[in-house]
Amino acid sequence: MDLAKLLARTAQASGLVGVDSGIAHMGVALGLPVVEIFSQPRAWRAGPVGQPHQRAVGGEHVPDVDEVWTAWGACWDARVAEAVAG
Repeated sequence: MDLAKLLARTAQASGLVGVDSGIAHMGVALGLPVVEIFSQPRAWRAGPVGQPHQRAVGGEHVPDVDEVWTAWGACWDARVAEAVAG
């Protein structure tokens, strides 16, 4: 799939969970709820910051499924709150 098609497909998603990759960064740029998983301590430089519906996990440690799931729930709840607030 070329980049334009990938971007269009990503834009149709309700949100995403992914590793520190181009797809996750596209989700952030599109304003989607995103949990980005880091394996290196650089989330402060490359991860989503400043939006309650976007979170980075890991970096200094390997996140477990519960940590990722909790972050996803917080992202989703923040998105719903933003939609209600209008």
